[in-house]
Order: sequence, then C-alpha cells, then structure tokens
Amino acid sequence: MSRFLTLQQLAAQQLGVVPDAGFIYAARAHLLPLTVADVSSMVCDFPVLLSRNSEDGTLMLSALCSFVPGQNLLADAQGWHAVYRPMVLQSYPCYCLLQDGQRQFAFAADPQVLQPAATPLFAQDGTANASAQRLMHSAQELYEQERRTYLCLQQLQALKLLRAIELQLQPEQGELQRIRGLMTIDEDQLHSLDATTLKTLQQSGSLQLAQSLLNSLLQLNRLIQRHNQKAALGHPGFQRIQQLKIEIDRDSGFM
Repeated sequence: MSRFLTLQQLAAQQLGVVPDAGFIYAARAHLLPLTVADVSSMVCDFPVLLSRNSEDGTLMLSALCSFVPGQNLLADAQGWHAVYRPMVLQSYPCYCLLQDGQRQFAFAADPQVLQPAATPLFAQDGTANASAQRLMHSAQELYEQERRTYLCLQQLQALKLLRAIELQLQPEQGELQRIRGLMTIDEDQLHSLDATTLKTLQQSGSLQLAQSLLNSLLQLNRLIQRHNQKAALGHPGFQRIQQLKIEIDRDSGFM
C-alpha cells in the first residue's frame, strides 16, 4: 500500500483534502476509470472503452477523455464540465481496498490533494470528521460497483464479445498517431447470440452495458472537436486532427 496512506497515517500527519480533489485528479486523466453504474450517464459526453489494468491485467472500463496523455478535455482548473460526475471523482482520494482478505480504507498519496493546510480529515485520536465519513461512504459504494463491473466484463469476455481496436489519428501535419491497447464490443458477435444468452445478459445488466459501449463510439467525433478547439487556441501538445479511423487491432495480442 505504498501508494496509499492509512487512516492512522492521515491522523498522525494531520492531513486534509483540498476542495474539488476529484477535479484535480480528473484534469490529469486522459483515461478515467468507470463502473457499470457510471456508463449510461458518461456516454452522453465521452467514448467509453475497455483496457487492461497495467498492474494486474484485469479488464477495466474507462472514459476516453483526451487523445493527449495527462490531459482531460472536460476537466480543468475551473472544474468538471460534463453533466455527470463519475463515482471515482466522488470518492477521490479515498479508496476501499482488499488487504489480507479484509476491506480497509486508504487514501491515495497525492500531494496535490492531501495537504496539511487543508482541514484535517481525522482528529489525532483517529476520529473521522464528516468529510472523511462522506468520502469513505463513497469509496464503499465505488468498491461495490467495481465488483459488479468485474463480473459484467468477465461475462462479456467469456462470450467473446470483446474486440481489440486501434484508433488512428491523422493530424494536419506529421505522421499518423496510433492508439492501441483499447477494446470495444464486437457488434457482429453480439448479434449472433441466441435469445437465451441475450436474456441472461439482459438480466445481469451486461447487455445494456454492451449497447452503451457501442453507442459511445459516436462521442469520438465530439472528442475530436474539443481537441481541435484546444489546438486552435495553441495549447501545448494539441495538434489539429484531420481524420480518425477505428481499425480492428489484429496484432495486439490483447485478447
């Protein structure tokens, strides 16, 4: 848990969370982790795709928030500019983790949001204030939805409904940019499922998830528009995109 601080460490160091901590985190995230509970609202603003967790290889849902690493086209110093705020932003920097078979709360060791100048979350005796309790409650809800998400994604994978894709971005100047390591739903495979399997997917919520993921690909066009607006204003790292193609990534070895 080196990337996290325990409740005891927070209390001992008298650290607090700065206002709008979730927005600070979001502004640095070009891929924002989501749960199944987030997807139906997030697809109004973002393309939602699947990828592999770099640490343990598990499947994860993410909103693609920018084509530029470390940037988010709908989060900045002024806050969050999408309609819906996903669960990870509501609980950040608090997480509910499984440690030695036991659930426990910990806080991401993020010096941008955990600071001694902020109102401490815990008294020196370890008593949590209202803010800490609210964050831990949100983190508990996030944990439960992450478990539900894991089961849905395992179901989609077992039915071979996941397809690795490559995003090909052609800037006005320069070479083609390729973004790999992403997956979406194999629409042909989805349509080939029998009625019994479709009913099972519907009952678990996985069918609605699959349909939302496919529909969210339309938001790639809006993401390009936002990207090109940044490019027109001269933001560093943003070059106008002329064309985007979605190709099946047959060589990724991702499945």
